[in-house]
Amino acid sequence: MTLTPLVAALLEHVAQAVLISDAHGRVRGANAALLELVGKSNDDLVGSPTSAVISAAGIRSPGGAYIPVAVHRSNVAGPDGQLQAVVLSVTAVGESGDVKRALLDPRVRLRTLFPRRIFLIHDLQGIVRDVNDFGCRRLGYTRNELMVASVDAIDVDGVAAQWRLLQPGTSVISRGRLHRKDGSTVPVELTLTRLEWREEALVMWQARDVTDEEHHLAQQRRFVEGVVGAQEDERARVSRELHDSLGQLLTSLSLHVSGLADQAPEGPLRYGLEKALTVAEEATREASALAHRLRPPALDELGLVEALQQQALEFKRQHPIETDVLIRGVGTRERLPPAVESTLYRIVQEALTNVAKHSEATRVDILIACRPGRVRLIVEDDGRGFELGEDGEPPVGRGLGLSGMRERASLAGGDVRFESSSGVGTTVFVTLPL
Repeated sequence: MTLTPLVAALLEHVAQAVLISDAHGRVRGANAALLELVGKSNDDLVGSPTSAVISAAGIRSPGGAYIPVAVHRSNVAGPDGQLQAVVLSVTAVGESGDVKRALLDPRVRLRTLFPRRIFLIHDLQGIVRDVNDFGCRRLGYTRNELMVASVDAIDVDGVAAQWRLLQPGTSVISRGRLHRKDGSTVPVELTLTRLEWREEALVMWQARDVTDEEHHLAQQRRFVEGVVGAQEDERARVSRELHDSLGQLLTSLSLHVSGLADQAPEGPLRYGLEKALTVAEEATREASALAHRLRPPALDELGLVEALQQQALEFKRQHPIETDVLIRGVGTRERLPPAVESTLYRIVQEALTNVAKHSEATRVDILIACRPGRVRLIVEDDGRGFELGEDGEPPVGRGLGLSGMRERASLAGGDVRFESSSGVGTTVFVTLPL
């Protein structure tokens, strides 16, 4: 029996540790959660007896200590009813109640657990009480150096200070950076858990190194900036051509037709020239407005906040809809990354177009709120709204505007969510990383 690629892929998305054996008790595969517990690879385990991995004493950690576990066994039979495989779901003792005691128990040394994550325990004065081997190696300190240190000395962004707000038995997850001895930092996803052990209050850290993820996000951000930058450059070029070339031609045409109309005698010819002049002047205004929509000067010169405020004023001038812009967490003259500003401006532009065309609204509110590492946009109207599908998505046939918003946000590494129902308006929520 071998694991199919589908089964192997599904196992990697299961948070619980899982091991699969054949009918003869030989290991045929394990997921990442179990491999992390034992500190081995699938190549090390495949073919070995299941009892060599999971015994009555528990799972043997890389340091030699046994981690007490509860095991749930599921038999898998083939079409002929014969046993084909056994699926063992492994839960460390206390993952449903006593894991904290197991982690602190001298029989299960913390320092040998989880060889791919930083595990650390400190008291309520912030003094480190124990740390695992991987934590020492990744941070570059000896255990003796860490055991007399305050956690504040390695917490770069202050995220670990959240433990002071935790109640016993509760946890919080956040992202931040940890100091290394050489002065560099390690980006981590940090889980903090407040626990009680033998009447002493302690805090447990579990920090997952996200260096590779941060590198991938940085590459994605550079790609997005390049793509959005190229799009905006092309929009700016077309905008200039509309203004400088077509705009000048239309202005010249208007002047020429105006001159002919002034010289023409009263009658059908003069009437026709005056009508032509009206069309030429309207075409000149439309070309100018289109050039402005393609690349508004305020976005380049003054930034997103001022550009959105000007956009709202222009929208109110064109439509009988009260429009307000509220900005939080970013100053009027403060600039966000160019790709973020362009993406948010275009999404607001598309949202307002939808409001004007479809909503029959009397009011629309635009909110921009910046938080550490992200920016959020909310566009809310009081129009007629529409019913979302069962999956929470707008129904097919709502036009290209909503899908265009989603595509723009996705390209920038963000997401869009819609809330709407008939008679109560529509709200668009956009979140982008900074």
